[in-house]
Amino acid sequence: MAVQFGVSWSSTVKGVGVIAGGPYYCAQGTAAEGLSGNLLADLTATGPCMKGPPPALGALFEKADEWARRGDIDDPSNIAHQLIYIFSGYNDAVVNPKIGDATYRFYRHYLPDQSKSNLFFQTAIGAGHSQVTVDYGLSCADNKDYFIDKCNYDQAGIILQHIYGALNTKNSGVLSGKLLSFNQRESTFPESPGSYSMAETGYVYVPAPCAAQQPCRIHNHQKHARPVDKRECAEPGSVIDDEPRRSVGCCRQ
Repeated sequence: MAVQFGVSWSSTVKGVGVIAGGPYYCAQGTAAEGLSGNLLADLTATGPCMKGPPPALGALFEKADEWARRGDIDDPSNIAHQLIYIFSGYNDAVVNPKIGDATYRFYRHYLPDQSKSNLFFQTAIGAGHSQVTVDYGLSCADNKDYFIDKCNYDQAGIILQHIYGALNTKNSGVLSGKLLSFNQRESTFPESPGSYSMAETGYVYVPAPCAAQQPCRIHNHQKHARPVDKRECAEPGSVIDDEPRRSVGCCRQ
């Protein structure tokens, strides 16, 4: 999801953190096609885009460029200004790590040599299919339950640091901000959120300085599984952590 959003809105997205995610348009289908009963994209999303081998990238480049020419998405050349983090755990038994390789090559295609340092591809952690923490969750190589594994690796902090630069010290004490809920139906009307595999309710964590209308950044967290808590990182850096939620089920790329 992060890739799909970041490429589509590349002129406004500063950076992207991709955890076990495939390249843009990997499933080679649209939401409209899915709603009309075309299940090919679902089969691709749960087949080649997860188990591999990933689709050839040429068709994905062509579609991204075509949509950009039509004005349906932003020009992919904007990706050169993004800061991109890609992660594939080498014990991932749900999404083949080769999918991460395809995502890396997709981004590398749109990055000129002078911007290639914007792309960080982490493959050296023995995580299963999960978001990774220092000391919370299941064993590092697990591929189950809520898909959060402890690997002595501060993934949330590293993603934020890659995108925003040096961070302030984490707030490991009482948080001063508020976790607020919002109705996702307002964004999908007249369709229901379920029509787009979205849950009815999303969440946003607003640090106290942001609530007081001080300048803040917005970090949009998109994940099917239970999200890693970024609030202890977000609060000292005055980052609003926006978490639109997906309902349980497969995602159309």
